[in-house]
Amino acid sequence: MSVRPSAAVLAVAAIVIAAAGFTNRTKVTVSKPPAHATAGTTSNALVNVSRRGRRLDGFRTAIEIQDADGRVTFPGHEIEPGVYRVRVVFPRVGHWTYKVKIGSISEMRGGLRVVPR
Repeated sequence: MSVRPSAAVLAVAAIVIAAAGFTNRTKVTVSKPPAHATAGTTSNALVNVSRRGRRLDGFRTAIEIQDADGRVTFPGHEIEPGVYRVRVVFPRVGHWTYKVKIGSISEMRGGLRVVPR
């Protein structure tokens, strides 16, 4: 009788591992961010979402920027299947970090220096 419960546990574990492997194949790339940006100007970033070489559409994409004084989120707009444009404006000079978000998951992180005009 102890064989059936352990077989069920192993079967559930195998399904969970297989599902995790499937979802991790989603690839997110972003156009290379500049080393620095200019305060008050609009920067365009292209976010590409694909899985197994196929572009995926219908995602909620956004880029969230943050400095010591606050955080701002800019939504992405799909311009073709699997390609989203995000227009980002850094409101002030200083060091900023950014996150690329797909749905509720943060996919990429980085930082850059924002310089005056």
